[in-house]
Parts: sequence; structure tokens; C-alpha cells
Amino acid sequence: MIACSLSPIPMWEEFCEAAQEYVTPLGNEPQKSDYVRLADLVMIDAINRYINQKKELTRERQRKMNKFREEIKRGAALLDNKFPGWESKVNVKTLDMSKASLCLIRQVNPYYEVWHTEREILPLQERYC
Repeated sequence: MIACSLSPIPMWEEFCEAAQEYVTPLGNEPQKSDYVRLADLVMIDAINRYINQKKELTRERQRKMNKFREEIKRGAALLDNKFPGWESKVNVKTLDMSKASLCLIRQVNPYYEVWHTEREILPLQERYC
């Protein structure tokens, strides 16, 4: 059994004190079962919020990945158009998109200054080199 550094009794007492105004007793006086029922509802709500947050993060991650895939497709189509066979010129072992001398565009076209003047290439270069 895993030892807990916090004693559950003071935590329970603190919860009961904070929850007094929210407890609707089944009888005349609030019973422990009333607080347990409320604690269950609080936990269910917290779990639902956590699950919904995870789902939203997953959806957002998926949206970003879809956008990234589209950018890759556009970039590959552009390279196919400008430099047929470009993929054979790329050395993936030395590819480093954070260094202009080792980025994809520089490997495909060592004279990449020529690309600098083309409006369609500049955004790729600025973003990835």
C-alpha cells in the first residue's frame, strides 16, 4: 500500500466544513452519507472536466497536425515543380532545419540565394531555415 503524506481525516473535515452550505440532507441533520454523496458528485465533475480538457487538447493537436501535413504537401509539390527528383538530393542524416546551411532548401539547391527573390519560396525559407 502506498503511504500518503496527507492524512485523509483533516482533508475530510475540511471538505465537510466547506461543503456545509451545499449539502442537502436526506433527513433532518446532514449525515456522513450526505457529504459522501456530495464528494462523489464533486469527483465526477472533476473527472468529466479532466476528460473534456484532454479531448479538446487531442482535437487541437489533430488540427495542428492536419495543418502541418498540408504545409508539407504544399512544400513537396513546390519542390517537385521547381526541382524534379529533389528527394534524392536530401541527406536525412545531416538535415537540420534549424541551420540554414543544412536545411532542406539548401540541400536541394546549394545556390539558395536565387530562391530568396522568389515570393513563393521565401515563406518556407523563413519558417524552416
